[in-house]
Amino acid sequence: MGRAATAPAGERTDVDDALLDGAADILTALAQGGPAEDMSDYGDALPVVARFAELLADRRPTLQRLRGLLNVRDFVLRESANGGPWPADDIARLRRSYEERLAEPRWSDLVLAHLSDPRDADFHEATRAAGSLRLPVVPQLVARLEIDPLDAFAWWSAIRQATALDAEPLCDLAARLLPLPDLSNGPGDIYDIGEEYAPDRALESVVGGLDAFPGVGLPLIRVGLGNRINRLRRAAVNALAAWPPAAVPDEARDWIRRAAAIEPVEETRAEMLAFLVSG
Repeated sequence: MGRAATAPAGERTDVDDALLDGAADILTALAQGGPAEDMSDYGDALPVVARFAELLADRRPTLQRLRGLLNVRDFVLRESANGGPWPADDIARLRRSYEERLAEPRWSDLVLAHLSDPRDADFHEATRAAGSLRLPVVPQLVARLEIDPLDAFAWWSAIRQATALDAEPLCDLAARLLPLPDLSNGPGDIYDIGEEYAPDRALESVVGGLDAFPGVGLPLIRVGLGNRINRLRRAAVNALAAWPPAAVPDEARDWIRRAAAIEPVEETRAEMLAFLVSG
């Protein structure tokens, strides 16, 4: 990173937009970590992180800059919980600084502006940001799904943002928009690579979130149990297993019993049988 972007907080140094955006990308990568270096490997990380939040005080909000803020905030939160490499007082100060910056309405306004158009090129990134900012955006996700029913990420985000009041309408939407009769196409043990599996992945995104909503989405679970993708069958079993026994109807146990009889993947079959025994 250049000298201007990495100057300690409080030092007056001009930083143009290109340099600021470059710093946002570098800090995002360091905060996320991976097989290469992460934030703890960067000796000047502490003053640079403080400087980045300061520089954004009067700059135009963009999703790129917001991504940097969110990733660094999440890193600081992890360090706060784990007692990371920086002094506790510095971590607490950074946490306050980033949370105050992210609480500014301009960031949520930015995200909601992108999500107001279901065809926005940055809809997915704005959706991720909405989740991190805890913005309720199920209606915007529904609008997206109406024009792109196979958007697995939109389904995944919608069911995980859903409240108890949202869950059943979302399942009804999935039953209307997804080709459920065509998805009882298994069982099998194949990789879901390629566009031909987009409907399977979309259904998996919904079923994978039904563990939080006992009694909801049974028609989707039934189809999932007979799908060709092993991961989806397991998601269906796991959803039922997470529900209180009283929320699982007898017919659902019959679905599991029949599915187990023809299940080709031993691990999945064992999970099905374990569910039947536990009930």
